[in-house]
Amino acid sequence: EETRYEEGIIARQRSEIVHCLDPIMQILVLFTSPEDLRNQIAELFEVLDVYDAGSLSFDDLRSSLLHLHLSHNAMVLRWEDFLRFTNDGVLCANGGVLGPNEFENAMVRELRDFVERRLASAMA
Repeated sequence: EETRYEEGIIARQRSEIVHCLDPIMQILVLFTSPEDLRNQIAELFEVLDVYDAGSLSFDDLRSSLLHLHLSHNAMVLRWEDFLRFTNDGVLCANGGVLGPNEFENAMVRELRDFVERRLASAMA
């Protein structure tokens, strides 16, 4: 049974989720050093790369995110989300996929956006 405090935290977390990757960002934002962040992103890449292909396509990422249970809402990645995440494909390697380095760059970019949105919201 959830307490009012826990219910408040869950409600606040739900209201802070703007992009489908925000539940992941809520975890990554707790990194303790640049190396820790790189390690967390590398571990996440390994979890999402269920076929051990060394790369993630839109379909791979979409499917893997649906199976992660980090929030009460499923993380449904749409094509528009993928384009935003990859800066219209600029961050992708050949073939429109994300290798470990491209994934790290996209995740750091996403984390910066997440922190900026949270800061703007807190100051409003």
